[in-house]
Amino acid sequence: TKIKDVEGVNMYNQAEPVDLTVMEKFALHAERRTKEAFARIEGVQENFKGVLSYFGENPMMTSSDFFGTLNKFIATFDSALEVVQRIEALKIAEEKKALAQRAKEKTKKAAKAAMAAKNVSDILAQEPKGKMDL
Repeated sequence: TKIKDVEGVNMYNQAEPVDLTVMEKFALHAERRTKEAFARIEGVQENFKGVLSYFGENPMMTSSDFFGTLNKFIATFDSALEVVQRIEALKIAEEKKALAQRAKEKTKKAAKAAMAAKNVSDILAQEPKGKMDL
């Protein structure tokens, strides 16, 4: 029995490599994919450090701490946004109410002015009584 080494994988019971076995193919593929995965991990770690730097956090902060902080910020922001939206809705409602009140007062004033004008014209239209009648 001869042991051969095929790119880091020990193979038993083969004298001459004619073709790669299924296991050898798997080992080569797994090794290549593992190297790719580690390269991606390094890239992600560098990108994460850039994100931490962008947000002014410690570059050594863990991802769970960072995303916990980010989640807390978003929750606080959403609740503050809700409060601001309620305040703005109240202001808009108050402005509409005040506008309606002003329109109502304007209508009342116009009605009073019309009534006063009618009274004046009624008084002027009446026949004068008194010493002028002869």
